[in-house]
Amino acid sequence: MYLNILDASDRIFIGYCKTYLNGSLLDYCFAAHEEEGWADIYLRDDSGQFLLNAEKTEVIRKRLHGNVRIRCREDAPLDICEQFVAKRQVGASLRILAMESI
Repeated sequence: MYLNILDASDRIFIGYCKTYLNGSLLDYCFAAHEEEGWADIYLRDDSGQFLLNAEKTEVIRKRLHGNVRIRCREDAPLDICEQFVAKRQVGASLRILAMESI
């Protein structure tokens, strides 16, 4: 499953999804891909402040690699969970179609 809250179609999941890397919850993750095994996060300093680029115009991002899992929060509204499950099923269906065409 691929999720990017910066994409308009995925913004409904902001605050309702959790991303794990190698079993540890990631804070400030904005994009992740389970099958490819990566997650993008915003970097923070030791005091918790976001790190900015030299021009102070963007938060610095970092791509982490490993075993990535995206989960819908237990307290998410039912309609959000249903859309999350549907997005996961569409991704699985597309992978099956791709494998069948090989």
